[in-house]
Amino acid sequence: MHRYGEALSNCEKATQADPNFLLAKNNLAFTKNKVAETKVALAKKKSDLMSNDKKTGEQILNLGMEFYNLKDFDSANGLWKLIKKNEATYPRAQNNLASVYIIRGQLDLADHAIKEALSREPDNQLFKNNKNWLEQKRKETK
Repeated sequence: MHRYGEALSNCEKATQADPNFLLAKNNLAFTKNKVAETKVALAKKKSDLMSNDKKTGEQILNLGMEFYNLKDFDSANGLWKLIKKNEATYPRAQNNLASVYIIRGQLDLADHAIKEALSREPDNQLFKNNKNWLEQKRKETK
């Protein structure tokens, strides 16, 4: 799995720290190009998936993660919100939504999503970790 969104953030930080660092500039340009290529490919993948009558929650969940890894949170959330409550992947989708909401500082939405996830899978450690992260963010914002 390529983590171009994370690479892009790191390249931007490097060029801000030293605007004359040529390698950082080259890496930033390369990464921006890869992000753009990947977004085009993911848009096609999304279009194909949405037109498939037999798409699964797992496919939607995984495609959402690909957008998430590009830091395209709107696309990721849009996909995860398509997963219905009766699907097995619903708790993971809710947990993923909670992650984005925490990143964006939308703590009430995160709280709702993580409660949904935990109500289905109360012993899931990843869900508990997000709950702890949410609580930490709430303390930081007070």
